[in-house]
Amino acid sequence: YPNPAKESFMVDGLIGKSQIQVFNVQGKLVQTYSSTDSKLEIERNNIPSGIYFVKISGANTTVLEKVMFE
Repeated sequence: YPNPAKESFMVDGLIGKSQIQVFNVQGKLVQTYSSTDSKLEIERNNIPSGIYFVKISGANTTVLEKVMFE
């Protein structure tokens, strides 16, 4: 949240050590994060506007979410 995002978005509900990867629509890896906290703020940095996929992996679970940067 929020989605669409302007400057950053939050990944909430992480359990244990998690890896978060951001991919563009062509499937190219844009950014990778690692966290042991239950929340992680993903900042836009130099990511252009568009649609991205966020892959969240950890604790025997993998989730893929769509995020849009305005």
